[in-house]
Amino acid sequence: MPLEHDVSPEVIAPGDPYAGDEAIFRPGVLVTYGMWGGTAPEAEVRALEARFFGRMLAVLQGQAPWDDAELRATARALYIDHPLTHDRRPPRVAERTVPDEALADVVEDLLPDCAVLCERVTGRDDGAGVLAAAVLAFVPFEDTGRRPIDWWADEESDRRLIVAARILDSSPPGLFVDGVSALPLAPKRVPGPEGAPRGPVVARPYRVLDGWAWAMVQPLPRVPDAEAVLRRLTLALWDERRRDRRTTFEDLLRQRPELLYRTCLQAAQG
Repeated sequence: MPLEHDVSPEVIAPGDPYAGDEAIFRPGVLVTYGMWGGTAPEAEVRALEARFFGRMLAVLQGQAPWDDAELRATARALYIDHPLTHDRRPPRVAERTVPDEALADVVEDLLPDCAVLCERVTGRDDGAGVLAAAVLAFVPFEDTGRRPIDWWADEESDRRLIVAARILDSSPPGLFVDGVSALPLAPKRVPGPEGAPRGPVVARPYRVLDGWAWAMVQPLPRVPDAEAVLRRLTLALWDERRRDRRTTFEDLLRQRPELLYRTCLQAAQG
């Protein structure tokens, strides 16, 4: 990381007070448990999942440390604690850019309580903003599991815009310092310094015809402790892997953009 930028101390403690959406237990998929060598009977696996979920909630509620030994032991027994894997596919190229305002308008039209939901992105209760609302376009509705961008794709008449939005959807967000990734992204997903926002930002870069575009750029007051951010994301990755142990780090970032933004904002406040 460039030394000219301030680096925050580790401040993601205790827990994650805005992780209320993770308090909903969703059973894992036993097929992927077997794919990774698991042989325990279903009742035993479900009991392990309940133990894991309970310890995860304890950590998120600040009642157990991030390196909780029982949590890691249970993750190991479930075959979800293997090292990060990455999406090696090259990024698709969009023919146009997707304005944050367009994404935010869709979310605000669909979600009357958008201001409350923006807390999941910002970690603050200061109402809605364009950037936070745009991030929520890629987050599922809690009742249906459908995302605003999926609804928009069915309704929007400008198909070029929708194709570009789908390419944006396939591009994982990340934490960048002068265009250099502070997290272990696949190299093909890292734009590099040319044309990148200066300083530390959370953003969603995606390929366009003349290079890279940057969506949902959230400047940070200082560089967050990358290890602390990765620790929080790894816990979410373990939970996602209960449903599919093939989940890559880029998959997680695409599926949980609000978590990345919230964690980086919290970690950069020190």
